[in-house]
Parts: sequence; C-alpha cells; structure tokens
Amino acid sequence: MAGVIEQYATALRRDLDFDPVLADRLAEEVESHLRDVAAADPAWPSPDAEQRAIARFGLAREIAAQFAADAIDRQARRAWSMLAAWTA
Repeated sequence: MAGVIEQYATALRRDLDFDPVLADRLAEEVESHLRDVAAADPAWPSPDAEQRAIARFGLAREIAAQFAADAIDRQARRAWSMLAAWTA
C-alpha cells in the first residue's frame, strides 16, 4: 500500500497531466521535500508525520492549479508574441 506522501505525489502528477514533463519533475521535487519534512517530525516514521508535512504544504490540487495558471500565461504570451511578429 502506498504511503500518504506517495499518494499525494500521484495526485499531483494526475492534476498536472496536461504537461507530463512538468508533472514528473514537480512531483519528484515535492515528494522529496515532503519526505524531508516528515523525517524531521518526532513521530517519524508514521502516516501522521507524513500527513502533517502535507497539511503544511497544501493541497495537491491547489499546487497544480498554480502551475497550470503559470503554464497558460506562458503559452498566451508566446502566442501573442508570435502573432505580433507575424502581423508586423
């Protein structure tokens, strides 16, 4: 059975599936960070320590939404730049 942090990383990957490279990179970095935080908890190793680390970090869906908004902004800027160059 997957641990709490592993489940969180899986959810983050799923929420970022519009960009698989970003999803893998971010999920790996977040999972590593959460494991470090959980390991510093006096209750480590335990699901409670993992859950506290996640609670401090935030919901996977909220993290994914922030990255999705950034990705959309970047794509829109590239599209406008290409359109401006094409019409110039």
